[in-house]
Amino acid sequence: MVVLLAWAFIAFAGGRAWWRGVLLAPAVHAVLVAGILWATTIVAGRRDPRRSAPEPEPLPKPGAPRRTVPRLESATFVVLGTAASALVASAAGLIYILPPAAPLPTESALLAGIAGIGGFIAVLIGRYAEVRPAEGAPPSDLSPDESLGLGAWLRTLALSCLLGAVSLGLRASGRPWLEVELSLAQFVVVGTLTIEPLVRAVPSLWRWWNLRAAAWPTELPAVRALGPRMLASRLNPVAGAFDVLDDLLGIDIRASWALTFVRRSMAPLAVAVVALGWLSTGLSMVHPDEHAVKERFGEPVAGASLGPGLHVTFPWPVEQLRRVSTGQVRMITIGHEPEPELPAGLAQALDPGDADDEEREDALADAQSGDSAPESRLWARQHADEEYTLLLGDGRDLVTIDAVVHYRVSDPHRWLYGMQNPNLALRSLAYRAVMDRVISQTLDEALGQDFGALASRLEVEIQAEADRYELGVEVVDFTLGALHPPVSVAEDYQAVVSAQISRDTDRVGAEAYRVGRLSSARIDQLDAQASAHALAAERRAEAVGEAAAFEGLRATVRTSEADYRFRRRLEALEDNLSGRPVVLIDDRIERDGGQLWFSPSPGRR
Repeated sequence: MVVLLAWAFIAFAGGRAWWRGVLLAPAVHAVLVAGILWATTIVAGRRDPRRSAPEPEPLPKPGAPRRTVPRLESATFVVLGTAASALVASAAGLIYILPPAAPLPTESALLAGIAGIGGFIAVLIGRYAEVRPAEGAPPSDLSPDESLGLGAWLRTLALSCLLGAVSLGLRASGRPWLEVELSLAQFVVVGTLTIEPLVRAVPSLWRWWNLRAAAWPTELPAVRALGPRMLASRLNPVAGAFDVLDDLLGIDIRASWALTFVRRSMAPLAVAVVALGWLSTGLSMVHPDEHAVKERFGEPVAGASLGPGLHVTFPWPVEQLRRVSTGQVRMITIGHEPEPELPAGLAQALDPGDADDEEREDALADAQSGDSAPESRLWARQHADEEYTLLLGDGRDLVTIDAVVHYRVSDPHRWLYGMQNPNLALRSLAYRAVMDRVISQTLDEALGQDFGALASRLEVEIQAEADRYELGVEVVDFTLGALHPPVSVAEDYQAVVSAQISRDTDRVGAEAYRVGRLSSARIDQLDAQASAHALAAERRAEAVGEAAAFEGLRATVRTSEADYRFRRRLEALEDNLSGRPVVLIDDRIERDGGQLWFSPSPGRR
């Protein structure tokens, strides 16, 4: 028992370190078997006459409450503890998906050795437990039923360890085989085996729960569980089931006439089943979205393909049908390799927080939510792990394309027998059509063209090439998602484009300034010309007026020259004396002998 528990601890540590379910399940199984073995030794020791049985607790008086709680019987406690732990561990192994860890071959070989050692220990203890006691042996030795029961429990453990060792050995040799499925089957078996010991321990647990005292048992019902006896009491599980039914019902089923009839009719029945199975290979079902091509001895039969429905052919290997999905729209990515999608079940089970980086966390979160967000079309962001670049016509520029070709199979004969790999051929034709379109263009021409018209032309060209090579496909759509410089130079190209836009903007601004200045100059010119014409007309009118006035004055002078001179003299005096003080002296003062003396004022002249 101690050896089993120690091995279970080592096996659990190794299985947990490398997340190997085929080793964790035997470790859980070993805990369950160790508990059954421990409880059996406890109840067997109580049969020793030299050991005094514990005094039963006196019954309480009617109406008096029980003051002490009886102790749970130790064997029942061991069975309940180990079986419940094994059941919880089995459920956890079934529910929790182990991470995809891949141990090295040497590590897998070490784990296989641990599993093999566990099987060897289980076989040794089972052989020792099944040794019949000698006559006159003390009652504390194992009874025949207990020996057979423990042997069956230990053989189930040995079988589980053997399966784990074989699976890990295949992984160590580089040929893993159904490791996850096998570990799930192991956990199912262990969980099933824990049910019967738990059920058989219910009466003892019920008495303890209801504070009812009882004599300690000297036999363990769980050791005679039906599951281990049916699985491992014999090499043939059917014979083991017959033994269990014989013990339960007391009927020897092997001697019944029904079993004799079955044995005699087994060979003819097997031949009939094989014959019917062979004839059933001539019935083939073609699904609604499929068409099938009939092959006879590996050669296609001429004629139209078979539509949906049930078809009768000669059995294999004379004839067989090769189905092709003609309704499914397939997809080919152009410009990068397609990225594998995460299975929906695995995506829902994983935790986004365990991803290596933010991009993987976002992708896992999108896969769990089921939302398909639009793909980023930024030039500076990588759209796939590996993007291809195409050389343009000038020999200096590169361009990256992101496109998808949607197609479906229109002719199953050509699709199956026209080329060995029509999918790869269609991909090559699509690349060639894209190269033919962009090989004669510069980068500016490639990025500045109408993508919708380009996609339509490429769709027509790809369909023409597919018909030329008889691929048997119909191009449904060609979707051009992006056409841009490679990601490594996208930022530099954006800087160049920004500089070109700035240059064009400055050129347009300068041209607008030039046009504005020319317009202002023309307006100023027209204003100056109009002002000059107006001034000339004004000056001309003034000259004409002055000439007319002069001619009138001249005519006046000719008629009365003395009056004209006197008037001009008066006008001159008026002009000169205007604004000045004037003193008028009568000339008769001096004539009459008078004199006037003037004394000029200081500061005045």
